[in-house]
Amino acid sequence: MITIKKPTVVIIDDKARLIANININGVQTSLWFEVDGKYQKYLCVERSDAFVAALLFVALKTRQDIKFEIPMTKDLKDSVTNDFIDVICQHQPQLHRVKLIGPVEDFEERSEKAIGTGCSCGVDCMYTVMRRMEQETRLKYLLLTDMHGAVQDDSEEKLKWRREYLHKKANGFAEELNIPLIICKTNFDSSGISELHFEGCTTYGNLFSVLALQNLFGRYYIASGGPVDDFAKYLDGGIYGTDCSNYDLLTCQAFSTRGLKFIVDGLEDRTIKMRALCNWPPAWRHLDVCHVHSIGNWRNGTNDCPKCMYTILAILAHGEGELEKFREVFDVDYVKRHKYQYAAELIRKRIIRAETAMESWPYRKNMGFSAYDWTRGGWIVVKKIVKKILRGGRTQFGNFSAEG
Repeated sequence: MITIKKPTVVIIDDKARLIANININGVQTSLWFEVDGKYQKYLCVERSDAFVAALLFVALKTRQDIKFEIPMTKDLKDSVTNDFIDVICQHQPQLHRVKLIGPVEDFEERSEKAIGTGCSCGVDCMYTVMRRMEQETRLKYLLLTDMHGAVQDDSEEKLKWRREYLHKKANGFAEELNIPLIICKTNFDSSGISELHFEGCTTYGNLFSVLALQNLFGRYYIASGGPVDDFAKYLDGGIYGTDCSNYDLLTCQAFSTRGLKFIVDGLEDRTIKMRALCNWPPAWRHLDVCHVHSIGNWRNGTNDCPKCMYTILAILAHGEGELEKFREVFDVDYVKRHKYQYAAELIRKRIIRAETAMESWPYRKNMGFSAYDWTRGGWIVVKKIVKKILRGGRTQFGNFSAEG
């Protein structure tokens, strides 16, 4: 049994922290969410919604029910039980059909009805922000949590640097757009509950953060990481064997209430998103997709980060000249000198049918690769495959296509 005690708000220096004590099979811990003190009035201390959302991932996997002391919003409990838990348990029978035990209440809504979205500065985030700014109703807030940029195997020093770097990057982006940025801290991904690492349960971390501030938001856009056909594909194949962001369509519908609507935005593939961002100047300066930043190095990992490499390929898909726009983000001169490495990466990922390569492959003639680039790139792939076979299938994280 997972038990959620009554949440409280404590003030630490100039910060307001929403915190609840948690008991998981007799083990005591706590879960908290923190914002600047000026946002204290928006923290939802009167209901258990945020903490139930955060711990549902654990309950499903470890076959436990969730008991809460203070009321949960009635329509939220009904939809999570009937439209979410029941559905995913039909597709994944090994998961526990979690019972949500505790009082429910029809709360009087007192939200500011603000519109918000995340601000990780990645492709999906920027595409969503751009699209929302084009609508008649402008965004009111951008939300950045310390979960973004968290990589499980990072040292404390590198994790701290990543977070400080991302805060600076997001601040610059928000200032250029003139949209307030709410920087949040939480122990969701380091609370001692091993299943609650942000890498494995992204959507639940987002739900926890937004529901903690549900007295502020009336509508919140979740930036989708993939095209709409991923939803059906992963649902048919068993959605809990994949990244939970692949079924955001289901999750956001189930966790929406009368007072707060979650909406999945950006259900196009990455190549289509990059076409739009190639024509949006803020992306030229603030895009950040890197997973392997070196401490003290502001630049994206142009040649040693797989995510940077497939983002560069998605830009090249729209013409070699488009990459020039992103000189503040990527080492464009390096790419020009080593185009064969990017050809190799595209070939390698096409062979393994990686989604990112399948999206970019139809545009390969636009990328400016010469016959030399394709030939040398192909040879790199052959050498790497042979080395991998000789290692018994073992490989290392990093740039597959770089020589060496």
